[in-house]
Amino acid sequence: MKTKGFIRAVILAMALTMLFTTSVLAAPSTDNYQEVPGTVYYNGTELSDSGPLSKNDSGENEPITDYINGNDHMDGASFRTAIGDNADVYSAWNGYGIIAGTSISLFEIKAAGAIPDSIKNGTFIAYIVKDRWDTATDKAFFTKAATSKKAAIDGQTIKLELETPMTWETDASQYVIVLVKGGSSPTPPNPVKPVVISKDYYEYPVASIDVNVDEPLPAGITTASITPRKLGVWSNIIKKYISTNDTLD
Repeated sequence: MKTKGFIRAVILAMALTMLFTTSVLAAPSTDNYQEVPGTVYYNGTELSDSGPLSKNDSGENEPITDYINGNDHMDGASFRTAIGDNADVYSAWNGYGIIAGTSISLFEIKAAGAIPDSIKNGTFIAYIVKDRWDTATDKAFFTKAATSKKAAIDGQTIKLELETPMTWETDASQYVIVLVKGGSSPTPPNPVKPVVISKDYYEYPVASIDVNVDEPLPAGITTASITPRKLGVWSNIIKKYISTNDTLD
């Protein structure tokens, strides 16, 4: 059967497509990002020096893109790893000064104004990202410390209950709360209709003498064992990769 070269070509094309897509397109999105002024609370207590991510503890402007892409004092690659390359980031906040060892199960962002509709009407979770100073690179290095359950909005407050309580660590210079779209993917429903195949498909019986094999067969398999695949099994797979003008020998 003259299918080997074709199948190899299909596999190679698919692998190259996946590699190209991953290397070019995989990056957190900030297209929908909005700064939401407000104060961060943990377990009902106000977090020191908290607010939108655009200001650091020195009052300097550091937008979300600096965290994602990195700069001369922040490791962007570690931040991207912490939130995931496919994250759709809508807002972020940070804060400092919690006593090391404090256990936290709830973060709340009490907005200074109205919460944007894009956040109020969406489904979100949050990643809590720890920032520690890496003396080897002389940059801030980021790791994910916790993940929230689905965000709840009560008036002008965004409530983020953590899936598992986290402990504020000694080496953390700050924690960044990153609000991202979605969460776990829903389970796909079971199909309710049978798979439709081409009405033009016909089985063409062949005798073993019609089958040519150019490599040794596995033990116990002979050309006499080779029969046409049943309708709807092999044909459906092949039809994903060839056009109506192609010929499968």
